[in-house]
Amino acid sequence: MKDLPFQDRPFLGRLQFDWLWRSAWRLLSSPRLAVGLFLALAFCAALGTLFPQEPPQANLSAWMEMIHQRYGSQASLYASLGLFHIYHTPLFITLVGALVSNTLACTLRRALSIWRATQRAPRVIQADAFYHRLTCHAAFAMSSLMRGLEAARSALNHHHYRITAARRGDVDYLYGERHRWARWATLVTHGAVILLMAALLLRGSLAWRELRVQLAPGQAYPVGHHTPWEVRLDRFSSRALGDGQSVEYQAHLTLLSQGQPVAEHGVRVNSPLSYGGLRVYLFSFGSREAFVVVDIVHDPSFLPVILSAALMVGGLSCTFAFPTHQLWVRVAPGEIWIAGRTSRDPLGFERHFRRLAQELEARLAEAGKEVGDG
Repeated sequence: MKDLPFQDRPFLGRLQFDWLWRSAWRLLSSPRLAVGLFLALAFCAALGTLFPQEPPQANLSAWMEMIHQRYGSQASLYASLGLFHIYHTPLFITLVGALVSNTLACTLRRALSIWRATQRAPRVIQADAFYHRLTCHAAFAMSSLMRGLEAARSALNHHHYRITAARRGDVDYLYGERHRWARWATLVTHGAVILLMAALLLRGSLAWRELRVQLAPGQAYPVGHHTPWEVRLDRFSSRALGDGQSVEYQAHLTLLSQGQPVAEHGVRVNSPLSYGGLRVYLFSFGSREAFVVVDIVHDPSFLPVILSAALMVGGLSCTFAFPTHQLWVRVAPGEIWIAGRTSRDPLGFERHFRRLAQELEARLAEAGKEVGDG
């Protein structure tokens, strides 16, 4: 095989790099890759459901003894495969990271396509067959070209359409678009998924828990985990509620940092002590002896998870509640044609199109009456 000239090699190298980059981008943003990653994660989640997972702060020797009694000689094999802490294995973390990368690439690809679509001028002038090809279309007779154009503009404006006009010969064309901004709602949903997966991915390394911590009045418990905090129980109190049967229990806790109080709160059920990402929950208490049992949780992913859930609900609500509507109007001497389509919810759009067509017909009739009276 004859060698290529030296001056052609850099060009071929750039072509090869461009081909590799495009291939990697297509693979990373491929929906098939996302489906495969979802199936792999679902399989890992199924294994995590079938096999008991090592609880935090567990007595490892006692817990492993229970596992050996349950699984016998296979327990060591299952433990070496990581089936008892599958959500912390490198495989699961890698799958989540790959899914985050795939979702981010799909989001960027979607954002670029939406940006190009919004920046590109709409095709206002359509062929005559286009109006008959769409499912939602109608035609009306009119007596005045100017009055018909005004009636069409008025009907579209009344339903909050963004109008673009064009003219070819003696024919006027209108293009109306409604809920154009709703296209970006899908990016909000994608961003919420990325934020959720990133928060769950970081939870394993950033979150920790101190469970079932028993405190007596005046006792301070050092939280540890490279923090200067201590949790102290000042007192435990109870009071009867208005119905005479229910009793509210309250543990008065103080959070200390290097011996100095930084926060205090009367901890009740579902009302924890919160400070700097730390939360102290009341778990139980001693009815005869004066002590309480609390759970100390540090989870910086809590707020991102709540935010991602809110963004996901908002994005999905906007996507399904405000579908993009497109309308084309052709105003020619003696007649006016109108056709439209939607991105989703075709039945709802048919009802909307019917109302708009009836309104346009009424406006045309009113305009024709004015011309006749004139």
